[in-house]
Amino acid sequence: MADITHGTWIKDGKAVDAVYQSDVKVYGRNLLKDTAGDSSPIMVTASGGSISGDTTVSTVDGVTKAIQTTGNGEFFYRFMAPVVDNLYGLIPGGTYSFSGQLVSSDGSVSIAMRSQDSTSSSGFSDLPKVILPASTDFQTFSIKFTVPSNATGFYFSIQEYNFSAGDSFSFKQLKLEAGDQTAFSIAPEDILN
Repeated sequence: MADITHGTWIKDGKAVDAVYQSDVKVYGRNLLKDTAGDSSPIMVTASGGSISGDTTVSTVDGVTKAIQTTGNGEFFYRFMAPVVDNLYGLIPGGTYSFSGQLVSSDGSVSIAMRSQDSTSSSGFSDLPKVILPASTDFQTFSIKFTVPSNATGFYFSIQEYNFSAGDSFSFKQLKLEAGDQTAFSIAPEDILN
């Protein structure tokens, strides 16, 4: 019998990848870890997230906040490092959903989801960006993407453009899952370990 712990399905002490009810997916395993609110989320198979050199990050009560300190360079939070030969457990040709809640400190600035893939050791190329409307309140987002079938490396990030020193964005309740989006759940690794 499966047990639901913090929205995560556990059976015989192991995480369940998906649960269907009347042929409708009602649960999908969260592939990000550190989603219980103690630290910034990262990919399960990654060594850690990364930020630009002019950004600071903190996590308090399940909300991760990135602050641009100088207004120079790029302003992003990456969930894995951009390595041309690392897919971080994602499958070429696989479709995934990335969802959560985002907010920017500057209501006139949009936050973009940036995905890139690499099909050779020469570098990365952009996939289409998804721009969220500017808002001063947390807004729910859901992005569905497919890893290119010939990809050798893949990463994605939350990235803000047209920023100034002191600008910030915050995110919470992030979930990366295979297939279609289901309700937020804590990563099984955050419960079982």
